[in-house]
Amino acid sequence: MKLEAKRQAIKLRQKGYSLGEIRAELGVAKSSASLWVRDANLSKKAQEIIRSKLTKGQEMSIKAHHEITRQKNIVAREYARSLLNNIKIDRKLAQFACSLLYACEGGKGLRSTLSFTNSDPAMIATFLRWFRRGFEIDESKFRVCVHLHDYHDKEKQLNFWSKTARIPRGQFMRPHNKLHTGVNRREGYPGCVCINYYDSSMKRKLMAIAEEFIKNTGP
Repeated sequence: MKLEAKRQAIKLRQKGYSLGEIRAELGVAKSSASLWVRDANLSKKAQEIIRSKLTKGQEMSIKAHHEITRQKNIVAREYARSLLNNIKIDRKLAQFACSLLYACEGGKGLRSTLSFTNSDPAMIATFLRWFRRGFEIDESKFRVCVHLHDYHDKEKQLNFWSKTARIPRGQFMRPHNKLHTGVNRREGYPGCVCINYYDSSMKRKLMAIAEEFIKNTGP
């Protein structure tokens, strides 16, 4: 029922319905409607209809809110740059950073080898940068599996992930094709990639570092 309601919400949004109108039409919470339609592809006509329903006060409020958020982001970015400029990145710190990333996004199965899965190219590149910088690794032990939808250009995406991970195409497995409902095509979505490194001892080392850090810094 939720999937059908989401489909209907997207169709209404593409016709120019406001969130309030979608809520009234489908009898759902405005927050649910907003979540369902936030990535909907809208024609210029639909966008114009939606904009026309905003009052001038609403437009000014939205602009003011965006500006406040932008300024807060600038302050946060400046703080981050100042912090990182005073940190010396050596091999031990690289191992530590890599282990924390793996504890968050890596495979945890007891028998599985090291596997790191993500759809964010920056996250994949960052993990591999710290992994290579922190440990003596054998590049031939990498194997990569890319998960793609039917709307993807397979060759283009495989080349993209090969360049991002700096792993040759010859070490890529056959892509895994994910079912696509056809409800919402995610423009710019590069697919999801799983980086496998066939050395279970390396996985145990990463997990041990993260676990020791959490244990020794906990309450």
